[in-house]
Amino acid sequence: MARAMAWEQTVEVVESVVSPRVRREVVGEVLEVTEQTDGSHLVEISYHAHLASNHVSQLFNLAYGNVSLYPLVRLEHLQIPDALANNIGGPQYGAAGIRELLGIYDRPMLATVLKPRGESLDYFQQVATDFILGGGDVLKDDQNLSEEDFEQFRQRVTGCARAVALATEKTGRPCLYLPHVTGAGDDLKRRLEVIKSLGLHGVLLCPWVLGLGFCKQLAKEFELIYMAHPALAGTFTRPEKHGIAASVLYGTLLRLGGADISIFPGHGGRITSREITCDHIHHALADPLGNCLPSLPCPAGGKTLGLIPEMLDEYGDNAILLIGGALLAHGPDLQASTREYQAAIQTRFPGRLEPVVTGQQPKAEPVVIKSGAGHTWSNRQKTAYKTDQRLPHANATRTELIGKHQEQTNFELRYFELQSNGYTSHERHRHTHVIIGARGTGRLIIDDQTYLLEQHDIAYVPPHSAHQLRNDGDEVFGFYCLVDRYRDKPQQV
Repeated sequence: MARAMAWEQTVEVVESVVSPRVRREVVGEVLEVTEQTDGSHLVEISYHAHLASNHVSQLFNLAYGNVSLYPLVRLEHLQIPDALANNIGGPQYGAAGIRELLGIYDRPMLATVLKPRGESLDYFQQVATDFILGGGDVLKDDQNLSEEDFEQFRQRVTGCARAVALATEKTGRPCLYLPHVTGAGDDLKRRLEVIKSLGLHGVLLCPWVLGLGFCKQLAKEFELIYMAHPALAGTFTRPEKHGIAASVLYGTLLRLGGADISIFPGHGGRITSREITCDHIHHALADPLGNCLPSLPCPAGGKTLGLIPEMLDEYGDNAILLIGGALLAHGPDLQASTREYQAAIQTRFPGRLEPVVTGQQPKAEPVVIKSGAGHTWSNRQKTAYKTDQRLPHANATRTELIGKHQEQTNFELRYFELQSNGYTSHERHRHTHVIIGARGTGRLIIDDQTYLLEQHDIAYVPPHSAHQLRNDGDEVFGFYCLVDRYRDKPQQV
């Protein structure tokens, strides 16, 4: 059976018609067959990485395509070489990008759902408003919210986005709103264009309905945070002796499929599954996988207030806890219910919830940062420009001046220095930059143009422009940079 599976997944013909070269370069190799205590067998098969064609959909097909038609065959584990993972790629934003967008770095995030279908726009706007004023972090559409008429979709999403914007203006804290998009062809892309035109940062997609690789392509094309909904996934994970292990489906495959957030049913609630080993999903989404960014686990499925301690035990601070219908039904006051759920989180993470303001913002305290020698400032530390080489850079440092120290701003002011032969990442974003020369001389590259930047020179970098700063001289080149506080993750050029 193991040998038949290896051939089925690679050449799908009888052995007599396969040449020696194809045997060497294409046919899968059975490495080991081990009988288990229950009488089943664990089979390890190795496939040539090039057979995945550097595409997640073909990887899915290679790992479990035709053999899914075999009885009693279950995909338990998928080990991906780093080189293949790097070529396929992972999420655009990942856990860190979402945390940076929301300004939440050391606690789980609380999410809820706009539902049920059939309610009015006023109802959905009120749910959004109350959830945000109550301290909620992530708001998504129900996967059943799907208007046939494009204009109805545009009106609902625009109205909900407006409610989110007004509520976040009152609290001073961002909330990530993820509308659901489905459909096909130009109509689907028109809906994504609406989301992007509204300045929303993300989208909810159903990869097992629309297609694993297709959802990744859409999220990348529109530069959106991608939350993956598990609709239809139970057909893979539920059979005990068939299908695909939850850690592979909700973890490895969705991470390589570009999902920044993976929703799945955990223990307890309306949809519960003890055969889903949540810590294995967690590890598959977060453990090293080439240079793929970690994704955020999002346990869901009728989770209630009483299950919060268990969820915190399983996930610690690295999760989005999706509480939908249970939160809406918790009490007549959604703001109060949201605060109660956040308070349950705060018992495990004390002091890590930002204060919620339901009226006018309190007057902020003034801040004066005294300068020191060599472009240093009191109470502001010089740090590495970036913590990894995912986007290559060299000989660069940064100092966060305003925006990351509790100041009430919609921007961040940073100071960067490039030593001799130093350079920043060659990248692009949806947001704009303003660069101000501070010391020395450097080059600013914007798309195919290069500009000399000296002290007190000011440059504007338009959105979506590929840009990089370089220091080709012997002296230090220093510059200030102004960016949006809530911004998209840089994309490598």
